[in-house]
Amino acid sequence: MLNSNFPISRTIMVASWNNKTTADEVAEYLSSEIKDKNVLVTGVSLGGIGGEAARVVAKYGNLVILGGRNQEKLDETAASIKAEIPTANLRTLILDLTSLPSVEAAAATVNSWTEPIHVLINNAAVPTRKELTLIEGVEVQFRSNFVAPFLFTNLILGRIKAAASADFSPRIVNVGSSAHRFSPVRLEDYNFTDGSYNQFVGYGQSKTADILFSVELAKRLAKYGILSYSVHPGAAWTPGALAMKPELIKLGLIDEDGNALSASVDEFKSLGAAAATHIAAAFDPSIKDQSGSYLFDCQVRKDLVAPHAIDPEISAKLWALAEKLLGKNFE
Repeated sequence: MLNSNFPISRTIMVASWNNKTTADEVAEYLSSEIKDKNVLVTGVSLGGIGGEAARVVAKYGNLVILGGRNQEKLDETAASIKAEIPTANLRTLILDLTSLPSVEAAAATVNSWTEPIHVLINNAAVPTRKELTLIEGVEVQFRSNFVAPFLFTNLILGRIKAAASADFSPRIVNVGSSAHRFSPVRLEDYNFTDGSYNQFVGYGQSKTADILFSVELAKRLAKYGILSYSVHPGAAWTPGALAMKPELIKLGLIDEDGNALSASVDEFKSLGAAAATHIAAAFDPSIKDQSGSYLFDCQVRKDLVAPHAIDPEISAKLWALAEKLLGKNFE
C-alpha cells in the first residue's frame, strides 16, 4: 500500500513501476483518475488478467462493464468482485469474439445504454491453435484477436466519443504481446496459404495487428481527443497459460516449475503484476502525449516493439484490410 503521508514525486513514483508492481498499487495511485469513470473490459474470466484489471478498477470507478462470451463465467467474476467490493457497480455483456453477429449484438447493447465509455480495454483473445483453423474464411486468431475487436471498437465509438471533455481524454487499450515479434501482419497471406502456419506465428500475427490497431486509432481519433495504447502484460499463470504449460514444457520453453528456459518466453509474473500495465495505459496522465505507444511493465517501451508493429503505413493498410474483410467502412 502507498503511504499517503509520505511526500513523493509523481515522476519518481511512476518511473519506479516495474515487473513487480501490481495493478492494485497502480490503481490506488491513480485512484483520482479512475474516479467516476465507466470502463469496459473484455475477457474477464476469473483468474485471468482482464478479470484482475476489472477488479481493481471496480474499487474506484463508477461503472465496470464485464465483457465475455459465457454468462455463467461473467456472473462468477462479478460475484467474486462483489464479495470483495460490495459497492462495486458492475454490468455484464455477452461478447463472443469468434462470432461477428455476437460482436454486433454486444455493440448494439452498449449503444443502447446512456452512459459514455471513458475507457475500453480490449483484453479478450482466443488461445493459440495448433492447427490452422479458419472461421468464415479467415484464420481464427487473426479474426478473433484483431478483426472482431476492430469491429466492436468502431461500432461503439459513439459511446467513447461521448466521454470526451475539456478535462478528460477517453482511452482505448489494446492488449498486444511480445509475441508480436514472431510475425508481422501478412497482409497478402493472413491465412497462411503458403503452408508456413504454426500456432506461435499465427498468434504473433494477431498481436502485431493489435499493436498496429492502436497506432492507427491514435492517428484517426486524435481530432476527437481520444487516446489509444497497446500493452504487453507479460506472462502469468492464468487458466489459459496453465492449459498450455505441457506444450511449453515439451517445446523446451519452460521447465517443470514454469521457469523460462528461452529468451522468447517472458519470466512469469503474478496476476496482479500482469494486469498493472492495463491500468497504467488506461489512466496514467503522464503518457497523455504518447498516444499510439506500446507499454510494458507500466512504462512506454519503444525499444521493445518491432518496427513492423508500429509502421504507420502498415497500420493504414491493415485498417483497409479489416474493412474489406468486414464489408464495412469506418472513419
